[in-house]
Amino acid sequence: MWVDASHLYHFYNSRLGKLVKRSVSLCLKEFSSPVMPQDTVVSYGYGFPYLEQTLGKTNRTLFLMPSSLGAFSWPLGQKNLTCLCERDSIPLPTRSVHKLLITHALEFTRDIEGLLQEAWRVLVEGGELIIIAPNRRGIWARSVDTPFGCGHPYSGNQLFSLVEAQGLIPIENPTYCLFYPPFLSPLKSPKTLLRLEKTGRKWCKKLGGLVYIRAEKRVVATTSSQSSGLKARIFQTPSFANE
Repeated sequence: MWVDASHLYHFYNSRLGKLVKRSVSLCLKEFSSPVMPQDTVVSYGYGFPYLEQTLGKTNRTLFLMPSSLGAFSWPLGQKNLTCLCERDSIPLPTRSVHKLLITHALEFTRDIEGLLQEAWRVLVEGGELIIIAPNRRGIWARSVDTPFGCGHPYSGNQLFSLVEAQGLIPIENPTYCLFYPPFLSPLKSPKTLLRLEKTGRKWCKKLGGLVYIRAEKRVVATTSSQSSGLKARIFQTPSFANE
């Protein structure tokens, strides 16, 4: 069952949600390639917290929100950049997107192969796909008090295999984040939790609450088959006259 967009909005405006946004944004900044002024950057799902820093820095930034998630106008008080679309569909021209972020979507998607095929279609050659999903090994996937406790969680190996099966090339091994617990304690300041984040990334890499993978679209040129000339050297068995 999909999480409602209004629920995600309120979560990311809470203290815990703001901390999550900061942690994930730092991870994306560290491991993702920078956006270029000519790029078209698109999110599918709920990508506002992680792509708002690209506004004004790219040719175009667009936020696609599946019908099951719901949509609202964003940024508030500015030109709308959101679009309500059908589930598992990316209604954009073929080879038109340089960077595509899928977040708060894959864990709810039934037709995963169809969605990733759509991602491959809209990406330009050399375009980058980024997927963020709940990590099945982490405690965040077991917390129903956050959006990451809903839907189907994934392991890093599963994400790696999924993108590879659709012709996308993983750029690196899966990365993990959110190593602190999915709640705020009066005894733990945000600085303390961020220190736990750094420690977890160093010593408990696969136990983070979220798993994140980057993949690239590469088009392999096909060559027409050419005759080796061997066939021309095969003769019919000669018939011998009776002696």
